[in-house]
Amino acid sequence: MNRLSLSVLVTLFAALLGCTPKAALAPMTPPVAPPITAPITSSINPDEVAWAKVVQAAKKEGKVTAYTFFFMGDLGSAMADAFYKKYGIRVELIAGPGAGLSERVRTEQRMKNVTADVLEGSAAFSIQLLQEGYVVTLSNELPVLKEDVWLAPPALDDGGNILRHALSLGGPWVNTDLVKPDQEPKSWTDLLYPRWKGTLLSNDPRTSTNADRFVHMLTRHKIVEPDFFPRLTAQRLTIPTGVGPRPPFVALARGEGAILVFGSDGQGSAVMAEGGHIKPIAPREGLIGGGSTIMLVKNAPHPNAGKLFSNFVLSREGHELVTRIILVGPVRKDVPDHSVYASLKPFKIFANTIEDEDQINKNFRDGVAAKVLGVR
Repeated sequence: MNRLSLSVLVTLFAALLGCTPKAALAPMTPPVAPPITAPITSSINPDEVAWAKVVQAAKKEGKVTAYTFFFMGDLGSAMADAFYKKYGIRVELIAGPGAGLSERVRTEQRMKNVTADVLEGSAAFSIQLLQEGYVVTLSNELPVLKEDVWLAPPALDDGGNILRHALSLGGPWVNTDLVKPDQEPKSWTDLLYPRWKGTLLSNDPRTSTNADRFVHMLTRHKIVEPDFFPRLTAQRLTIPTGVGPRPPFVALARGEGAILVFGSDGQGSAVMAEGGHIKPIAPREGLIGGGSTIMLVKNAPHPNAGKLFSNFVLSREGHELVTRIILVGPVRKDVPDHSVYASLKPFKIFANTIEDEDQINKNFRDGVAAKVLGVR
């Protein structure tokens, strides 16, 4: 190869080197925007946390004492057993008449030696304890009260101190062996027929508020005429001896009378279950409403267990025990109606208020029904 050719080759090679493409530059990564920080939220419900602490504290307390008029016999045993199985907390039930139990609570408070955690029974007696400041409100703490299942608000008073846990209905009851279907009173005034003279039974107004409840409600709502009670007294009512509403039902089942004028489902159903040939009737004017209530006692030795027990009583599980065993009407939509009045529907109910309960209590203390019915 001559010198000229070599020179050309070198020049050509150099040119080729100059034309060689450079390595491609990596694309630029756009700047990453800082993450948007959302407000920190928690899925934990503060109410659930607070209630969990109540449950934990209740289990440490290990016991709850309930003064009760309603939770007796099979119902009391079932309620205590179910609560123990669910929470491992013992339930001591001390049963008795409402007047005696409320006075016992009052004495314990004055002596500063409290045994009762909760009081269960008629609001006619517990309302006085509320007025005296011996009640602790439950309305803001019980989870069950936030459920959308209530046929009527459980709180009987505006502050939610007294909670109605069972509906009770009252009216005449008959002995089915002595009163044939075509003879059954269709109206309250039918009790004044001459055929029933000397056959009517009543609760003892000196030991039970039941008679005062009927006298007050029948009068206030003008269900009967003003001369009804004088004429009823002229029928020569028989007052079976014994404390509370059960003795007249037992007397009715024994045939000691044909009709119990002032009867309630909670006690009557128990006698029915024992084989008594008795049943309720629904006068066309309507039935008298009532119910059993529960309240948390001030200075309770087991306050958390008292709250937990109250919540259980009002829960579906607890309320179904009440309605199924003693056959009273439900206050929850999700509990079946096992009541002895279920087959008699429809009928009107004259429901009681906190003002009614207050007046019934005062009337009982003043012996109003006893005077009206001529009982000394």
